[in-house]
Amino acid sequence: MTKFKDASSWEKQRLAALKATGALEFSGESILDTIAETAGLALKAPIALIVLIDEHQAWLKAHVGVTATHIAREGAICDYTIRGSDVLVIDDVSMDSRFKDHPMALGKPHMRFYAGAPLRTKDGLNIGTVCVIDTKPRHDFTESDRLLLHKFAALAMARIESLRSIGFIDRVTGLLNHHRFLEDVESLLANRTPDAPPAFLGAIDVVSQNRYNEIAKAVGVQHAQQLVLKAKERLQEIDPSGVVLYHIDHARFATICPRLSLANKERLIRRILELFSNPIDCNGIPINLEPSIGIIDLTAADNAPQLFRALMATLDQARENGTLSAVYDPATDQSQQRSFALLSALHTALETADQLDLHYQPRVDTKSGKVLSVEALLRWTHPTLGLISPTEFISLAEKTALIGKITVWVLHKALKQVVEWRAAGHKFKVAINISAHDIERGGFVSFLKDLFETYQVPLESVELEFTENKLIQDVATVRSELLRLRKLGLDIAIDDFGTGYCNNAYLKSIPATAVKIDQSFVRELESHNKDQIIVRSMIDLAHSLGLTVVAEGVETAESFNLLKNWGVDQIQGYFIARPMDARRLSAWLEHNAQLSHS
Repeated sequence: MTKFKDASSWEKQRLAALKATGALEFSGESILDTIAETAGLALKAPIALIVLIDEHQAWLKAHVGVTATHIAREGAICDYTIRGSDVLVIDDVSMDSRFKDHPMALGKPHMRFYAGAPLRTKDGLNIGTVCVIDTKPRHDFTESDRLLLHKFAALAMARIESLRSIGFIDRVTGLLNHHRFLEDVESLLANRTPDAPPAFLGAIDVVSQNRYNEIAKAVGVQHAQQLVLKAKERLQEIDPSGVVLYHIDHARFATICPRLSLANKERLIRRILELFSNPIDCNGIPINLEPSIGIIDLTAADNAPQLFRALMATLDQARENGTLSAVYDPATDQSQQRSFALLSALHTALETADQLDLHYQPRVDTKSGKVLSVEALLRWTHPTLGLISPTEFISLAEKTALIGKITVWVLHKALKQVVEWRAAGHKFKVAINISAHDIERGGFVSFLKDLFETYQVPLESVELEFTENKLIQDVATVRSELLRLRKLGLDIAIDDFGTGYCNNAYLKSIPATAVKIDQSFVRELESHNKDQIIVRSMIDLAHSLGLTVVAEGVETAESFNLLKNWGVDQIQGYFIARPMDARRLSAWLEHNAQLSHS
């Protein structure tokens, strides 16, 4: 047996070797079953086992003659076997003081004879055994039998090693896979020294996931995989000095560059981009690929999974930003982690009763001063992070299915409040922000109609606000649903008006009833001549199309008077009132009684 300074050091290295094989994860491995069965037949034993021994258990990864899958390591004969290098033979277990009281000797299978050979790695570390067992004592186990059992152990160990290799090879490309990438990164981390040369990890996304899916749909998965193989061939043209290539996902590759300077790293990036400057011929179809590259220094995290996560986040950042490459930035990474944490927390918030609430900001008629509507604004108070800006969490939610759940939550909350206000005699509308993603989903209009019937409030009591930039992305798809909403009697306002690429044709195609001039044009209106010109032109354009004009973000009397004189129909902003919860709004309405009737 390989000598170590002490038993604890040997055990630590033995367990590390066992883990490295990945063999504990194997189950139902037919070749190991065959080896065990053949060992039992060849050595004339009714029971044959292939056993892996971890810290506390002996796992029967192949077994003939017994049904158990594991036994306690403590007191097991196999635990003694792995402490030597030779075959351990016990002619009569019942006569051996060490094992005569073992459960397998006292109970089923009533073990009497045992012979086991250690499963030894190339480094001389014993991770388990191949053993044969009989229910009666035997004194006929020869030297030839010992040698044969050793060979069965070597055969089983070779199979375990081959399974490990198979588990590290990507079936499509034949390259090392992401499991091997993680292991190699972990090894590099474990063996680095303070004076080690610079090392970094790189990831190459040769084609976006959406584009890959489009190619697979258009020409088939096999053609898409062929494209990946062609991309692999190009990447293998990189100067191989210290660069190992891995295939880690559909169209994603990774490299470990342990000894490249900053200048060489930049040359490597340029080389990768050059390799894809020409289309790839995929079964006669030329396909242009636009790779993105993510780079991370080995010192950015303490372990391989953290480095891999950060590397993938950097690669996604390069793809999303439309840049050729991105270098890991801790601040950006923290922002992305916060975004993910917020999305997870938002899902929980929608299921609780005390985190989300609606605040309402009055909108008044410029001529009469009456409150014509209030805008429902979602507020989120996280139990530990405090108040989260809607600008932050709504934009995140719009990228996921959560935006639909938020819309449903807001609609229920707002309509309940409409019922209370109408019972109190307030007839103003409630303006609710809706994402264009909501109406793109089938059944939204019908759902909305059913919801109004449930709460027994007229549809005319609500106005739906859609952000201009969201609507303009797919006018044709959205327009028919908006027409259905208008036919039901719902008013439709275009929010943040002026921030999109609006034109007369666009405004004509959207069946809106109002536009809300974005506050970015209003806040410094009195001192900015260009803003004044833009706002007046927007007012004239909207009025010429028969639309009500609302100015939001009005904070001063000067702005209010300018907008009123230019013909703005309604005003919303701090000059009138800040957003407030329903209770404070009721108090505000009582204090401003002249505003509360419509």
